[in-house]
Amino acid sequence: MERKDLKQQLEEDNVIIEDANANKSGKATLPSDPDTLVTGRLKTKRPKRPRMSATTTIKKSDADVLNVAQLTGDLSKPLTLPVLHGGMRNSDLPTISSATLARLLRGDFFKLVSNNYQIIDCRYPYEFHGGHIRGARNLYTHDQIRAAFPAEASIVARNSIYVFHCEFSSHRAPTLMRFLRTTDRNAHTDDYPLLDYPELYLLYKGYKEFHTSYTNLCNPNNYVPMLAPEYTKECTLFYGKTKPKNCGDNCAVSLKRARFLLEPRSRPLFDDSNLEPAHKSKKY
Repeated sequence: MERKDLKQQLEEDNVIIEDANANKSGKATLPSDPDTLVTGRLKTKRPKRPRMSATTTIKKSDADVLNVAQLTGDLSKPLTLPVLHGGMRNSDLPTISSATLARLLRGDFFKLVSNNYQIIDCRYPYEFHGGHIRGARNLYTHDQIRAAFPAEASIVARNSIYVFHCEFSSHRAPTLMRFLRTTDRNAHTDDYPLLDYPELYLLYKGYKEFHTSYTNLCNPNNYVPMLAPEYTKECTLFYGKTKPKNCGDNCAVSLKRARFLLEPRSRPLFDDSNLEPAHKSKKY
């Protein structure tokens, strides 16, 4: 039987096909689609799901949901101090601004850390004695780090925070900070992620930036650059003690290259004007 003849027969016999979408009068409407009349099934269109393209912009509220607080090295709790992110040379290290360190010194985080914090100045002694952050401790070699941070630390030491810096916080401080973390990890290979010193920070742009903005928190109130001409001999001596591995007789050449890299430039390597404190998940 053809579909057209079947439709006419159904209409003549007043066959009512029940429909889920009944009208207000309670009567079902007769579908106009011949296929529906034959099969008795209504055709419905499924709503299309919105697809997210690669260029889809995430709203601020969505970003807040996706953001996970950065944790301490032992993964036991979120970091106490707000950290910076983006545009930094040592982006794998938790880094704080000079403003955050100044707040720490002034007691703004007293309820969180009390006085359980230490500032580790990784510059050479003549730089340190020429001017340093109030209460800082001068440690600039691996042996000094080993002696100052022994294994099986006390509860107070384990709950303390440590801020590392050098002149620019670009090489010496990050190197010693990573050395401490590596040594700590090696001492706890059997009980990972336990650490004796889980909360370490790097001061962004180092002592030079801090001294420029917070001179009153420096003692003495002065700044001696690593490459100060009057301390050339001392610089060569201490650089030899802390020179990179496999430097050998090329220490003078490496120091010359360091002098070139540390010379001020007219244009910065990156724009950090938009840096803001934030929490971001990253394993360290």
